[in-house]
Amino acid sequence: MSMVLEFVGLPGVGKSTIASHVTTKLRDQGIEPLVTQDFVEWLGRLGRKRKLKIVLTGLPVVIRQFLAAARFGFSMKPQGFRSLKRLLLIPFVNRCFDVYVEAHPGRIIIMDQANMQLLWSLGAFCKKFDPQALGAACQATAGNLSPLYVSVAATPSLVAERLGDRSSCGSRFDGLSETELRMALTNSARVLARIHEYLIERQESVVVVNADAFPEENADLICK
Repeated sequence: MSMVLEFVGLPGVGKSTIASHVTTKLRDQGIEPLVTQDFVEWLGRLGRKRKLKIVLTGLPVVIRQFLAAARFGFSMKPQGFRSLKRLLLIPFVNRCFDVYVEAHPGRIIIMDQANMQLLWSLGAFCKKFDPQALGAACQATAGNLSPLYVSVAATPSLVAERLGDRSSCGSRFDGLSETELRMALTNSARVLARIHEYLIERQESVVVVNADAFPEENADLICK
């Protein structure tokens, strides 16, 4: 059975950096983990027919995730997901990731962009949302993997400062003014807080690390 480490947090908090240090630490111990890029490359090698087959063989799960994510999306004010493509991405990526995990038994898989993080991305700009709808979307998205969740805690002001020093971070917040960025991060933090509450309610395995700490220290904490 594979072990999945799934990172959750705002853009710029250091998810990828911490994940890289965890990867290095495991390699120093003789363990070769799979990382987000490995999954992305695997997904890119799949042909259209293979992708369609993956979706169709897991269609009940795909539909359940889509409907739950849509309910959360339509509860947002203002509407946050902006496009059907972003909504469809959640069940598609998650279904493919389930198959990826099944194809790599006994491996440690480190992901900084999947499942709960995709749900956060859906609601990144909403000012209000239905907490119950988000909880239901979390439940549908979680599936049966039971990963170790790594929640990277940071204040919106800290993240705004970090993102303000970059011309681009490849996130949905690129191109925002300072005022727009701070407002978006404050709203996003509410969504992440609800996701964290859901994980605690479900008694999932959660490790909370602080974005202010050195990445090496956070990696040590995760690997304990």
